[in-house]
Amino acid sequence: MFANANGLQADSLVRIAGVNVGKVTSVSTEPGCKSAATTAAACNAAEVTMEIDNGGLPIHKDATFAIRPRIFLEGNFFVDINPGTPEAPVAPDGHTFPIQQGVEPVQLDQVLTGLQA
Repeated sequence: MFANANGLQADSLVRIAGVNVGKVTSVSTEPGCKSAATTAAACNAAEVTMEIDNGGLPIHKDATFAIRPRIFLEGNFFVDINPGTPEAPVAPDGHTFPIQQGVEPVQLDQVLTGLQA
């Protein structure tokens, strides 16, 4: 789960230490965000499903995920995985990592807005 996955698409690369280890299979909004009763603030989550090759395993439950640009200002993104510590349990197939373990990209307009102050 990511707070925001803008720019990330299906078939985007998944990398560990710069090595391609898989791909993104789907990007969708959190299921509760499709309800008219939810507020915009509650709908800032995206579920990113990834397929990891055997060479990228194991991934531990304390792994972290960051959406990074492939080339600055190009607009293509990839998921960079830190697979976690060996002391942590291995995440089973289909495991959903909490939103706190995902870092979304900073967009250029966010940087410019911060500089206006």
